[in-house]
Amino acid sequence: MFTENVNLNGYSITSFVWPFVMQKENESTLFDCVIKAGWVESVDKQTIWNEGHAQMMRDCFMADQYFSNYARMLFRNGKCFKEYHYPQREDQRLTYVIKINNEEQYELEISSIELHVYMEEIGMLFINTVNTKYPEIAQIKKINDYGRRIALAFLPQDANGFILCAEQLGVKSARAASVTDFRKMTSEYLDGKIATEQLRHQAEFLTDILNCNLGHSFENKIKPVVSCEDRMHLHCLIRNDELSQMIQEGEWKQHGEQEELLYSLLFADPSDATCRDDEMRQTLLLKALYPRWADYGTIHGITNYSMMALTGRTEWINESVVRPFLLEYGYMLSVVAAQKTGIEKFMMELTEDTFDDKEDVPTKEKRRKRWKRFNTILMLHEFSTQDQGTELYDLLKQQMKIEERAAWLQRMMD
Repeated sequence: MFTENVNLNGYSITSFVWPFVMQKENESTLFDCVIKAGWVESVDKQTIWNEGHAQMMRDCFMADQYFSNYARMLFRNGKCFKEYHYPQREDQRLTYVIKINNEEQYELEISSIELHVYMEEIGMLFINTVNTKYPEIAQIKKINDYGRRIALAFLPQDANGFILCAEQLGVKSARAASVTDFRKMTSEYLDGKIATEQLRHQAEFLTDILNCNLGHSFENKIKPVVSCEDRMHLHCLIRNDELSQMIQEGEWKQHGEQEELLYSLLFADPSDATCRDDEMRQTLLLKALYPRWADYGTIHGITNYSMMALTGRTEWINESVVRPFLLEYGYMLSVVAAQKTGIEKFMMELTEDTFDDKEDVPTKEKRRKRWKRFNTILMLHEFSTQDQGTELYDLLKQQMKIEERAAWLQRMMD
């Protein structure tokens, strides 16, 4: 996860992050299947220093200074975490396609696609995009909301009725494409051509990316477990001078248009704030905000599905605000989302075995040992030694209810 190829002057820089669990036969094949699928393991720190990649060296130094010893151990050990990048050639640059309807569609440059693989078969797919075409806040809001929705939330009354997601979503290059057509799926279901079960799956373009299958029909080496999540996580930086000025002046602290605007940005609403009660909206907004640098025109916000930074366009903040958010907080979101995914995996195993009456002593003991290992290695009690890093890590875990979920699971294990 480096910043050297990212256009820092984009109006918004967004990673759409898909957590999933892999199906596999045994732990020894966890990383092997990723390589077999076509992914390229990211270069290690020593290689970067030896070959003198200037910006990558700066990124490595910044991350090392920021991460706690526990985070460094996780990322460097090589047994419980590995990082890969999609084999994207210069002549086959990928574009993220969001077609809301026939009148409105967006195409975003994909700067990179990354895959983080953790213990317990947990994966985090990062589709890293840069928006250099659409400067309006209204456009950015639609990109963020429609770009993250990867499953139908409900079925309309007719084929042309309202659906919560984009009509089409996916990736394309000059030579190939994988685009999920939600409108077509809806129409085919209503016409009786496909079964309900086919509608439950998340967008198939994600599995194509996961298996480096754009333009090919290879057998899938990586098979994700079907999840009930209907959206991806957002890791988004918005650069807008007017927005930065508004944050600096502080009028968003009162009920009104600016408060609603800030809420709708942080909670990835496509238009107006979806919470229509003033008191509730302000409570949720204050809970999500991290306003340490608001007087300087920068504010951070975290919800259960988004990690945002809103700031200005001056170049002098690139090293102090922009790169740290893209790099360090990208890893932070990855780890906490992996924690949540792992806890949910253990919960599902426990529930399924209880329903099937398979809770024998050996099964319970084996699961306890796995949970203890997961808890020790991945449930980092400290991610960063810096105050801001510690506070944002705590807020991110709080918004995803990590401690609450882990405590419930522990009670069920005992």
